[in-house]
Amino acid sequence: MKFVQKYLKEFPYGDYSDAAVMLRDKILFNLPENNLTKKLDYINKIIKNYQGEIAKKALVEKAKILFKMKKYEEILKMEEELEKIDEKIFPDKKEFLKKVITIVISSP
Repeated sequence: MKFVQKYLKEFPYGDYSDAAVMLRDKILFNLPENNLTKKLDYINKIIKNYQGEIAKKALVEKAKILFKMKKYEEILKMEEELEKIDEKIFPDKKEFLKKVITIVISSP
């Protein structure tokens, strides 16, 4: 990750900068980040800057982070978007959303 960041800093408009940015963003999904707020901020940047599969994976990751943060209402606001994601990207989508809905209904 540090190498990718260094490359982007030195060559922001280099021949491989677009590929490096995509690589950096893919690496994020595998980083064991303990600061969920920081990771959520970065995920939101990915969602804003990308379309297609990367954005969809980021949206799934965002929902999972929000779940860990117990922000169930925010997940429900994303329900329509999450429903559109292919099962190949989000295989446990139905169970996940059902669990969120159950928690929201059960909470006082």
